[in-house]
Amino acid sequence: MASDELKKCPFCGGEAYTEGSGGFMSDNVPQRWIECSKCGASICFRGTDTIKVEKLVMKAWNRRTP
Repeated sequence: MASDELKKCPFCGGEAYTEGSGGFMSDNVPQRWIECSKCGASICFRGTDTIKVEKLVMKAWNRRTP
């Protein structure tokens, strides 16, 4: 598995996908989240460095255990 691949959902085995936005509410802080397309389990990170946030959220998702 490449370091930029998402593992399947640890709860249901569904496919995960990643999304993000340029800002949240009125503070304009970038966020990135990963969500399971089957059960909706998700994880979100926010921060000013978009690339760092994306790497952190992917690492956190891939470390999750059922």
